[in-house]
Amino acid sequence: MNISRTTVQGIYDEARRKLAESLVNGKVLWIEGGEYQLCDGNGNGCGRGGCRRHRCGRVFADNEENQSEI
Repeated sequence: MNISRTTVQGIYDEARRKLAESLVNGKVLWIEGGEYQLCDGNGNGCGRGGCRRHRCGRVFADNEENQSEI
């Protein structure tokens, strides 16, 4: 990345702070810049390990209507 460790640590610290604020206080979390893909629950694009939603026999539900057994 060719940037200093303190710069990277500052970026990570700010990201953790924003994520915590979003989770605890219900604020909107904007994810922009770069390439990313959100999991669709079907295992498409989840990387080398496969979809983590399909492990351990758990049930995952986005909402009451859309519930799938994992």
